[in-house]
Amino acid sequence: MKFFLTAICLFFILAEAKELPTLTINIGWKAPESRFIEAIMHETFKRAEMNVNLQVLPNKRSLINANSGVDDGEATRVWEINKYYTNLIPVPAESFKIEIVAVTSRNLKIEKVSDLRNYNVGVIHGMKIAVLMAEEANPLALSKVAEHDTLLKMLKADRLDVALVNKASLFNHIDIIKDRGFYLVAEPMMTRPLYMQLHKKNEKYIPRLQTALESMHADGTYQKMYHDVFGKKEEALKQALMTVENKSKTAE
Repeated sequence: MKFFLTAICLFFILAEAKELPTLTINIGWKAPESRFIEAIMHETFKRAEMNVNLQVLPNKRSLINANSGVDDGEATRVWEINKYYTNLIPVPAESFKIEIVAVTSRNLKIEKVSDLRNYNVGVIHGMKIAVLMAEEANPLALSKVAEHDTLLKMLKADRLDVALVNKASLFNHIDIIKDRGFYLVAEPMMTRPLYMQLHKKNEKYIPRLQTALESMHADGTYQKMYHDVFGKKEEALKQALMTVENKSKTAE
């Protein structure tokens, strides 16, 4: 009888586990950002009592698959992405953030976005936030390149005065940056929170995923995960670049 009851309990436990909803979530980032985002997504879905399949895809393919419903959603996008991908609905709790920073070839006075108008500026083609920022500032010249290596080489060769990049993307290029005499403007030119985006067919899961993400921010788990992944890289970046203080990052 005892064996029978144990078997029945095990059956219901396995059945309940099997019934947990599973979503396929895309990540349109490369390492090191993807490593952090994967950790955040796993913990989020664990707290939400859901299963998740994560896949790293090229940036645009990641969005297209999520918007079409081929996959269930996107891990980190700007809130208003559904203006362009109308089937996506944001989970209203920050899952990541992007910090657009200015790296310069010499000690330049850049206190706000409009100051970029005085310089030759370079950005990564496809990083729309940075491209739009640079275009609105109307710099002396604007170069759009595909790779960070190219951007940094242009900076070193004085073909650029300023490179606008996502801060986390610099972590993979510390060996290129160090000993080059580059400067980092202390305050980001722009900081934007990013949000998980679900295909509208999965809208019912938004409240539980929101609660899970909010709890991670509240109890310090999010910050600890960030430090575990990026802490040493942040310190190495500080050592590799000279910092220039700026008073304001607000665009005119």
